[in-house]
Amino acid sequence: YDYMPGSYNGIPIQVQSGGGVYIIYHAAETIFSNRKIVYCYLDPDGNLFYNGPIEEDYWEGYANCDVDFITGDAFVVWHQIVGSESDVFMTYDLFHLNEGPGIWREPFIVIDNPFDLINPDDVFIWPYIQIGSSPVEGHRRVYVIGINSAFTGYYPRQSVLLAYADFDTEDLTNQVSFEWTYNLIELAPPGSEISFHKSFVVSNDGKVALIGYNSNDEIYVCFNENYGEGEFTLISEDFRFEIDDPFLENREGFFTTFLHCNHFNAIFSANSKINFVGTMGLYYDSGNEIYYYTHYVYPKIFSFDFNLNEFSFFDLYPQDDDPENPYFGDMMGWPIYYYDNEDAYHENYFRIVKNEENNWLAAVWSDGLKAKLANDGEPGYEDWSEVPEIAICISNNNGETWSEPIFLNSLETPELADMIPCYIYPGDFIEDLGNEHGKLHLFFLDDNSYGSYILGNGLFDGGMLKYAALNIDFSYDAAVEENDICSTELVLQTFPNPFHSETTISFNVTQTSRFVTLEIFNIKGQRIRELEIINDKLEMNKVIWDGTDDLGKQVSSGIYFYQLKIDERPVATKKCLLLR
Repeated sequence: YDYMPGSYNGIPIQVQSGGGVYIIYHAAETIFSNRKIVYCYLDPDGNLFYNGPIEEDYWEGYANCDVDFITGDAFVVWHQIVGSESDVFMTYDLFHLNEGPGIWREPFIVIDNPFDLINPDDVFIWPYIQIGSSPVEGHRRVYVIGINSAFTGYYPRQSVLLAYADFDTEDLTNQVSFEWTYNLIELAPPGSEISFHKSFVVSNDGKVALIGYNSNDEIYVCFNENYGEGEFTLISEDFRFEIDDPFLENREGFFTTFLHCNHFNAIFSANSKINFVGTMGLYYDSGNEIYYYTHYVYPKIFSFDFNLNEFSFFDLYPQDDDPENPYFGDMMGWPIYYYDNEDAYHENYFRIVKNEENNWLAAVWSDGLKAKLANDGEPGYEDWSEVPEIAICISNNNGETWSEPIFLNSLETPELADMIPCYIYPGDFIEDLGNEHGKLHLFFLDDNSYGSYILGNGLFDGGMLKYAALNIDFSYDAAVEENDICSTELVLQTFPNPFHSETTISFNVTQTSRFVTLEIFNIKGQRIRELEIINDKLEMNKVIWDGTDDLGKQVSSGIYFYQLKIDERPVATKKCLLLR
């Protein structure tokens, strides 16, 4: 079953405090088999202990899991067909009884559909689970949500059913029945022509939240600060930013907002900020229709700060958090593993995980720009037509600054040779290996053919689900690099602009002994020329570009971008127009 094996918006790979790893996913063993919920367990040394179904042969799917931070027991929820309906089931593994996996409690129903709390035909599926603190002394609280799939118009009802129950270790040992309390969270009234994309997250101090964006181009958070009891508060903000014509053609109607990022998780930082990874893309409203530019989609970190009561974002690649001056044109972006625009709504996925004690974060997604260019017939990308990339950005200061992405692929990464890695899920916790190194766990599908057969692409030939772990150096000094760049008081300009034969690019740097380069890019983001810089002392520098590429050939008329780099880090990019 070659589509979203570890759920749409969850983290299926959970790391115990001792280093053991649970992985929960759905799979069908053969083309004639039921899709089942499967678990595997890796011991702290990375040895596979078990890999097999949790229970009997039912049609099951879209599981989610969390690990109890006291016992190390794994809690799992999923939806399962029972008669004519899909109900939400739960079980947990009694790891603490024998310090090992494999003693699963008999599965039981948490949400018995249709669930008549307000509307008699509500059906809540696609469950997610979180374990947090409890207001009951000596207990933890397990939270389960189901998403309404009952339609009242173009979209399903925009409501979520929250179920919660308190437990302690003795309750788990004795396998007592949980006493569930239910709370309906309505994001919009029934019949509203609006869709909310969401992720579910809880804090250690009793906050319960849904966060994401909606089809009205708004970012939102819906939260409760009383362990899920009582009313929820919905805060939203318009996240559609009008921008100038990035192609210098004096057209009005350009804007940027969310695009193709409806599969994401969210995390709390210090119980006061929620972060999730998504994208924004370039749109154009002609007055008659709205369309987006398929090669200009960029990953970002979105946040809500409870202390400031405000939303913010940070560009991951390329890095720029100013919506009035976005990176459109100078660099293309397609952070989606499959190249086809028609499948982007279904094939996107973005994840963020942490080690809160060390202030480490890792953002993970798939990048398909090179595959897209190859399938566009772009020269130089012929080998990339079925090669998606794993992209990873890291932060060592809780998201204040981020590294440039690490790209892993089958052409340049020997460990991934001959693979088609897709549906990339990182482990929820980045393990501390010492010496400022962290272990990032990864779980992904190595598809046997490019594209999901379930979505009408690729072949019906399955694939292999695989585990990997990366040793990542978190010791880079991102904060110092950022401060250095901000203190340079950069000037970067060109004259004349537009130009016919040649133009003079002027810039200054205020530090000595820095490696400085100036590069020219075309509208497709391809570097065509690196200009020689003779002097990078404390003064204004001037470089002439004569409209030729690195081979001395004249380039055609059009928009070009000149980019200044210091120590191989882009610090400024400007546009120029060549008119032959």
